[in-house]
Amino acid sequence: MEPNDLETKRALYGKMKEFARAEMARGLGRRHGRNVRLPWDEDEAPQAPDADSDGGLKLDSDALSELARSFVG
Repeated sequence: MEPNDLETKRALYGKMKEFARAEMARGLGRRHGRNVRLPWDEDEAPQAPDADSDGGLKLDSDALSELARSFVG
């Protein structure tokens, strides 16, 4: 394993851990009646997807495959 691979995995795990902690804080805030806004939240309310679209969900296949490879090793 190259050092760059290890640094990349470490950075990915760090970002995932930060995301998980923030989402847990959001859940805790909801239980206590507060609305927690996070940096990745959209400013506007989500719009209804078009009838001919894929439900508004767009995945970056390269990023998804990179994430899958980071878990496999």
